[in-house]
Amino acid sequence: MPVVYNGDLSSVQKTLSFLKQHPFCSTVMIGRGLLSNPALSRELQGGAPLTIHELRCFHDRLYETYEKLFSPVALLGRMREYAKYMACSFEDAKRLMKEICKAGSLKTYREAVDRLFDSCPLRTDPGFQTDGSAAGHASA
Repeated sequence: MPVVYNGDLSSVQKTLSFLKQHPFCSTVMIGRGLLSNPALSRELQGGAPLTIHELRCFHDRLYETYEKLFSPVALLGRMREYAKYMACSFEDAKRLMKEICKAGSLKTYREAVDRLFDSCPLRTDPGFQTDGSAAGHASA
C-alpha cells in the first residue's frame, strides 16, 4: 500500500529532509506550505524558486477572488488569516505582520501589505514556520 504523509512539510528543506529519511513514503501533502510558498511543488520538482512578484500576484488574486465572494468584514478577516501564512516567507516581517493583524479596514490592510512587499526580502527557504518563531506568529 502506498504511504501518504501529511504534517509540517511546509518548506523545500523540510520536505526533502523528510523524504530522505523516509524513502518508503511515495506521496506528501503540503497544504500550509503552499499558502506561504505557492511555488513549493514546482521547487520540489527542481523548478525555479518563489519570487516576490509571484507571491504578490498570488496574494492579489486571492484578494480579488475573495472580494467577489465575501463581505468587506469577512474579506478582511480571511486575508488577515492568510497573511499569517504569507508573512512566514519574508525576513524581518514581525512588525509589519502586527500591523496587518491589527488592520481595522481593507485600506489599512492593503497599506500594510504594500509595506511588507516593499520593505522585506523573501527568506531563502520560504514556507510556513511551525516553531513559533516566524513573523506569521506575531500576535495582534
